[in-house]
Amino acid sequence: MTIVFNRIVYVMLILGVGFIVKAREAPIVEEIPAAGKANEIARLPVSSQPSQATVTRLELASEPMNATGPCPATIKFYGSITTGGPGRVTYTFTRNDGATGPEFTLDFAEAGTRQVNTDWTLGDEVQLPHYEGWQSIKILSPKALESNRAKFVLDCKSAGRTAGSDSEARPLPAQPRPQSDGPAGGIDGSEYLRIWPLITGEQTKRFKADLSILKNFASQSRPGVSEAAKAAGYDPQTALADYRVISEETDASKRADKQAQFDSTYKPIVATVARNSNVDWDKEGASLASELNVASAASQPRSMLVIESPPPPPPPPPPTSDNDTVLRQPWPVRGTSGERSTANPQGNLTLFATAAGAGESHQMAFLGAPFSIEPGVTRFRATALYTPAEFEVRAFSLFIFGYASAEAIVNIRIMEGSRVVASGHTSLTRERAAVIGWAERNDSSRVVVSCDYNRPDPQASSTYTVVTEIEAYAGAGGSAGARVWMNAFVNEIRIVKNTN
Repeated sequence: MTIVFNRIVYVMLILGVGFIVKAREAPIVEEIPAAGKANEIARLPVSSQPSQATVTRLELASEPMNATGPCPATIKFYGSITTGGPGRVTYTFTRNDGATGPEFTLDFAEAGTRQVNTDWTLGDEVQLPHYEGWQSIKILSPKALESNRAKFVLDCKSAGRTAGSDSEARPLPAQPRPQSDGPAGGIDGSEYLRIWPLITGEQTKRFKADLSILKNFASQSRPGVSEAAKAAGYDPQTALADYRVISEETDASKRADKQAQFDSTYKPIVATVARNSNVDWDKEGASLASELNVASAASQPRSMLVIESPPPPPPPPPPTSDNDTVLRQPWPVRGTSGERSTANPQGNLTLFATAAGAGESHQMAFLGAPFSIEPGVTRFRATALYTPAEFEVRAFSLFIFGYASAEAIVNIRIMEGSRVVASGHTSLTRERAAVIGWAERNDSSRVVVSCDYNRPDPQASSTYTVVTEIEAYAGAGGSAGARVWMNAFVNEIRIVKNTN
């Protein structure tokens, strides 16, 4: 009896050990392709894995659906992905010729809709004069799903060809683009995303020109900085590698912890190198401010090369009247540009733009709504109230030849169809650094941004769309980094009408 009992215990022990071994062999990592890096694997503990969102709606539309003209031609595809809750969605684009695009990820903070887009360039007057095709959105995780097929017809014709000389396109019936929820009128989120690069073109050029000035300034010889760094045993390449780890962290809490560690490790060393470099930073700062055409940043003694544009003072609350049109959540027009931006119908906007070493990032999140203006209104003002708008802006250069610039912005625009008829913006702060510099600013306050529109035909009844957005630029080169984080809540957009 004792022998049988011992054998039973032995078998149970073996099974128990096997179970423990299997449990330890179970994978505790998840492959998460980062946006634009389909083959990169981020390994996260189980407790840190993002939840998997439930996709409730997929839509995709082509533009133009019937393309006739010189080839090659580009067909653009505008779509949307809607989820019933928070989590991560992995998707790609697939098309009728069997080709599949790279994998992308979207992180939803909560239920909502995000806009996506892609394009396809094809056609040749001789070898491919006529083509009929389609693309669709393909959800890869959490559950395989495919959108409608956004079809198009391409007919290549030069200016000298006449209709009927070759294969004629068989036109498709027009289909609407994916629409945002909400009242009809004005433009939708997809339309705004299409024209947004054109709207911000001049501002983007100015930012790039600003980076070019910083780069040229940082490239000047300052041998004292190298000598001070060597004496301090400072390695800027290691510091830059540590910052890249922070910039790639998607968890906000972990990112804050890593940033605090980075600051405590490198900020004192950078300050020591700057102090011992025998460089007149006041004089250098005044020279750089002059080249950037900004107010002098050297009015107070400094130990680093930093140019700061502080946030404006909080504005007074906007006046109100019973005749105002007040727009509030849920916001029917919304969307994002960039992989780390979110917008939801309840009014929450977030973004995270970062650059480490050579690179630039331009992120944006917006929301808005259509509204009507009755005859007799000669002028109106649109005012967006953010309560609050939180932001953190950093720009630092860790060594010679390094330069960085970062800016947090709030915009408002009035659209008539796809045309901007009025706009206003507020720069919450802008931080620049070069050579040896460490600039950082964070705040949380009420933000008001407004614009006015004088109607050319006051007797007409018109529908407009008001859009407000948070926007960030971050750019750096050499041993430098830049970052902008914004989290804002749009409380209301008020339309104040004037009949005088």
